[in-house]
Amino acid sequence: MRNLLAVLILGVVLSGCTPRMIVKTGNLGEQNLDLLVRPSQSLGIQVTKAISSEKVTLLKIEFPGKLLSEDYPGRIRWNGWLVDDKGKEHFAQVVRAGMYTDGRLYGIAIIDGEVTEVGRGKMVILSSRLDLVSDLVGNVSKIRSGDFSNEQEYRAEVVKNFGSRIASCQLYEDSSIAAMKSYNRYRVKEFQEIEILTPYRKDDFTKIHKLNPSYGLMERIIAEGNIVISTNPVYTVASIGISVATAMNAETKGWDYMSELPNREMLATIQEYERLFYVKLIELLNNKINKQEESLKKSQTIVVLTDQVRAVKVSTKNDKKGARR
Repeated sequence: MRNLLAVLILGVVLSGCTPRMIVKTGNLGEQNLDLLVRPSQSLGIQVTKAISSEKVTLLKIEFPGKLLSEDYPGRIRWNGWLVDDKGKEHFAQVVRAGMYTDGRLYGIAIIDGEVTEVGRGKMVILSSRLDLVSDLVGNVSKIRSGDFSNEQEYRAEVVKNFGSRIASCQLYEDSSIAAMKSYNRYRVKEFQEIEILTPYRKDDFTKIHKLNPSYGLMERIIAEGNIVISTNPVYTVASIGISVATAMNAETKGWDYMSELPNREMLATIQEYERLFYVKLIELLNNKINKQEESLKKSQTIVVLTDQVRAVKVSTKNDKKGARR
């Protein structure tokens, strides 16, 4: 009976402590959207109604280097938010994709809504726990996560003050989502069941999904594991209080910028991952440049040969005229 009482007390203390960043937007209809990005969710693209119906806009945007503070081997996606010139809100997902010739990274923004709807809007990229936003060139600003998820006016204010205009961004592959459709599709359940499109195998995805990122108080208490259920109710309640206080000050263990790294070996692994990523991007970029140069040389050769043929034709024509005379 005493143990049951302790469990009930713990339940009351922890009720409402599950981390959720729920926002509802008219663009998603009645679909609630949790903007919190857990490690497994960062491995792919979340399937929304717009993606299912292929009513999305794909834009090539500059990928801010400061977002790499939340990078981890295997991570693919960050969330974003866009408000168009008519004030309509659009959920976005940003995938790091490649590199420009000057070394800047670029990403693909998958925006819920067609090009005509997106218009000349402004966009921000969200941190994993929705406590920071970044514009498209790396300027980072702190926001109130609770107000952002709950208040439309505050979201509009954040995007207006800290966002970047997307008018100059290029469309990516004519807004085709064919590549995403070839990804594996897995279901995960946190606040609600969602589908993730990812290039990873199920075993890899499942391993990451089992991680406890310690984003919420309940997760942190589980990670710390300090609660003691005793026959002494006073001690049990005290143990719960101490555990809650300890958990509130504990580091997160997810992939957000405030997460605690397990050791220096993991730090080195992330650095090596980043290095190989850049090496691969440079290799792809050089191959692309070489192909463009080869194509240019061929076109120049054709122009030269064409000019020579024309010269021969003119010369031959003149010779014939001279012979007639």
